[in-house]
Amino acid sequence: MLRPGLFMDDFRGASLPFPPPIQRVLRNHRPLVGRLFLATLRAVAKNSPIPLATLNDVGRMAAWAFENPGTSQGQVYHVVGSAETVDTLCELWEKVLNDQIPHVPGLHIGLRLLHPHMASLLKWLVHHGVNPSSPERSHFQ
Repeated sequence: MLRPGLFMDDFRGASLPFPPPIQRVLRNHRPLVGRLFLATLRAVAKNSPIPLATLNDVGRMAAWAFENPGTSQGQVYHVVGSAETVDTLCELWEKVLNDQIPHVPGLHIGLRLLHPHMASLLKWLVHHGVNPSSPERSHFQ
């Protein structure tokens, strides 16, 4: 079983679960999607470390697991490249893109009402996230 962290690719809107019509509209507005994603994390996660992974890392780990069934079968592998606080992620975004991440009062309440599954996932990642130096990762290179 692979347990990835939050996808860093989501900062570019690469894997967010928007319906196709919204994906088409947002295709040319990736920085906006990233800002909204970080604003959402800021509202939900406070300043807890967030486990992060890339889609590429998860794909490489899945390929390794299929190529090594004797070692990987029945195991749990946390796929995490880094764990950063929301403040650090927002600081990096602002420094690199010179674009502020907004503080949106009440966003966490709206998220729970409009997208309860996403709110649950983010809450779980914040409170039960994985340790990036976990020994479960030792086979991933």
